[in-house]
Amino acid sequence: MKNKGGVSFSFGIGEFISMMIVICLIVLLFRFLSGDIIKFDVQKELYKQSGKAINLLNVIITSSDIVEKDSLGQPQKGLIKKEKLLEINNNNKELECCNYIDYDYYIEVKNLETSEFFTTGFPKKTMNNFFNLGKKCKLIDSDEFLFGYKVPISISEGDNIQLGEMVIYLIKTPLSNIADIISQACLKTDYSEATSFYGLMEETDNIIINEKSDDTYEVCVKSQDDINMCKIIKCNLKIKKLNEDSPKCGSIDGDCPKGCSHLVDKDCKIEKCYSLRVENKNNIVSVYVPKGF
Repeated sequence: MKNKGGVSFSFGIGEFISMMIVICLIVLLFRFLSGDIIKFDVQKELYKQSGKAINLLNVIITSSDIVEKDSLGQPQKGLIKKEKLLEINNNNKELECCNYIDYDYYIEVKNLETSEFFTTGFPKKTMNNFFNLGKKCKLIDSDEFLFGYKVPISISEGDNIQLGEMVIYLIKTPLSNIADIISQACLKTDYSEATSFYGLMEETDNIIINEKSDDTYEVCVKSQDDINMCKIIKCNLKIKKLNEDSPKCGSIDGDCPKGCSHLVDKDCKIEKCYSLRVENKNNIVSVYVPKGF
């Protein structure tokens, strides 16, 4: 190529690629110095959690009891029956068909044509209270809360079909923390683990384990706003709740020693340290809960 002065410029493909690499390195260096470098580890974890939300929502709109069925009794993906939405609206519990042990959720459904609004799962206010306290007191990572995954749906009422949308929110709470380690204890021999708990009513019987059948248990907690939250756990072992004092869990310089958990107040002050432990010994899962809980 020549310019007006007759000087010739020539770029080979190799030189062009080298120039682009240099430019990219300069841009990355600038982003690093400005603190804008991509955090790949965080992104990877967010993708994993997003996948959990997407998978759960897909099951709900594909095969749950709220999905409309055709004349052959087959579920019609994405077509939600209004009658079923009314049955579960504000019922303060997760759908029986669909849940995770290590996460809790609430769902919002909106009819885009009539502005009707339906909710199911645990109450939004209760979940937000758990999240805000857990985040404020650095008991959970803010990335452990998904601010919602939305999908378009249709809502049926007889022959009338209208457009809508469904949003699911996932969050870790003391219920999912406790249920998760109990579930792991059911699968691992000589297992022992403690977990923190917060946002529960103190000095009341608010951690409850009920045996539903030989291999099915219901684990429940009661929140500070007096909401019962429960999960179903499958376990081939006997699960026992045991109340105990926590003599080895005294506060040390404002922190709880290893193996103990803590209950915090709204100002994130550690009021007491407890030993909420789960153990699998001799094929018996023991859940050690402080007296009064």
